[in-house]
Amino acid sequence: MRDYRGSARRFEWKGEIGGVIVIDDYAHHPTEIEATLAAARRRYPERRIWAIFQPHTYSRTKHMLYRMGESFDAADLVIVTDIYAAREMDDGNVHARELVAASTHHAIRYIGARQEVAAYLGEHTAPGDVVITLGAGDSYQIGEWLLELLEARA
Repeated sequence: MRDYRGSARRFEWKGEIGGVIVIDDYAHHPTEIEATLAAARRRYPERRIWAIFQPHTYSRTKHMLYRMGESFDAADLVIVTDIYAAREMDDGNVHARELVAASTHHAIRYIGARQEVAAYLGEHTAPGDVVITLGAGDSYQIGEWLLELLEARA
């Protein structure tokens, strides 16, 4: 147990630069998202929490659209990226913007491209913020890019 460092992509600490903490989690189902954000809120009760969510597969997004939209309550700010297709093809029946529209969260927005999300976070995060990337795809790269941006500016 002394050497156990936790599971990869489960509330995985990616780093802290300039007082901005970056965490990654594989959560891509509404129940997982809620649990991860609730844990973050318990761990960082006084900090501003950013949830960066990459929906996983078109079929899951369409099927759970409203349930996903309701899963971000513990976050202060939410960004939804483009859908990670995984094994599916985009049939045009659902878009990540629909998830944003279905959400009741007061501060949710769509920014499609992952690099654009990292750049946005680089401009809008502040010391004390916690950024959590969520998703089963390649959303973890957003946090890595953000840390690189913050390092370059430090």
